[in-house]
Amino acid sequence: MKESDIVSKGSPICKVVKTDEVYFTVAFPAWLFENIDQGQQIKVILPELEQEAMGYVRGKSSVFYTNENGFLVFDVEIALKGENLPVKTKAYCIFEHKGQKVRSLNEGVVTLEENIIKSTADGIVKSIKISRFSNITRKQLVVELLDDEILKQIENKKAQIEQISGEISECKNELRKFLIRSPLEGIISNINIVEGQLINEGEKIAVIWNPQNLVFESKISELELNRVKKGQKVILQFEMPGRIGVQETVNGTVEYIGLQPLEKVEDANISFYPIKISFKSSKFKRGIHGTAKIMALVKQNALCIPIEALREENGKYYVWVKKLNNKNTSEILKEDRIVDEYGSKASYYRNAEKRDVVVGENNKQYVEILNGLKEGEEVVLPQAYANIQK
Repeated sequence: MKESDIVSKGSPICKVVKTDEVYFTVAFPAWLFENIDQGQQIKVILPELEQEAMGYVRGKSSVFYTNENGFLVFDVEIALKGENLPVKTKAYCIFEHKGQKVRSLNEGVVTLEENIIKSTADGIVKSIKISRFSNITRKQLVVELLDDEILKQIENKKAQIEQISGEISECKNELRKFLIRSPLEGIISNINIVEGQLINEGEKIAVIWNPQNLVFESKISELELNRVKKGQKVILQFEMPGRIGVQETVNGTVEYIGLQPLEKVEDANISFYPIKISFKSSKFKRGIHGTAKIMALVKQNALCIPIEALREENGKYYVWVKKLNNKNTSEILKEDRIVDEYGSKASYYRNAEKRDVVVGENNKQYVEILNGLKEGEEVVLPQAYANIQK
């Protein structure tokens, strides 16, 4: 055959000959059957070549028959291994049994072991992997056939497998919904279903709470929303029942901040957002009230002033800074009469200068000054004074 030929199932492709082993078959008397075993060495005589060789018993037949001389015999297959072995020549064997040499009752013809490789399917020869007189090994690829229809079937089956696999995965995911597992470790405080009851998706099955892992629910205003982040540490303070004035403090962590404001608000001008804080404790029960303190910002060595001293004008901030020299405020008050707070000669702000400042963070009591003031300088707080008699 050659490439592109069309071959049918069972058609011969090539003949393979085993060159390192030959065999032949001879007959021995039936009384030797129990004494001749597979694998035994045996002397082989090649009379036409006037040679002797050592072979071995490759197998024996369990069928007894009568030969042409009337003897009851059985067949024995003898093999010779080696190089340059003779073929198509006659041979007989001599078997030694208890010091007696027994000759085979006939001669066999030495033959090469060969096999015909046949096509295992109908198809087109895509490629031939062998050549004439070349060596070949067991299981070696001989010919590759091509069948477009089978390839199409394989691709279709692969697509079907992928589709079915996806459907199976979807069914498994859907089946997991029918195995309801507890979302947390705790105590079941209420069961709302019984066996045999038909329930709907989303229906409440049971109530579980964990007395060790608790959640503190509160709210924060929109003014503080940007200061609080998930994961921040929180200090929780609770009034201990039956112990007036005694507070219990525990540490917590911000777990959740609502994205939408609460509908019910105390001040229509300010929105409040829900917040949840997780903490661990075995001392508290559900429903008790407490206070949460969140350290939103920590700054070291910050220069701060009371937030009342800060003034705003045209979008810029300023303060009044005292320039008292050697006079203090009480001396000024004795000498002068305060009529306003804007720096006139008779003002409380006399001997003070207006200075622009750059502000940073604030906590509603103090404001951070980033630029414009130095440590040790005094700022003037706003005050209203009645007329003071000298």
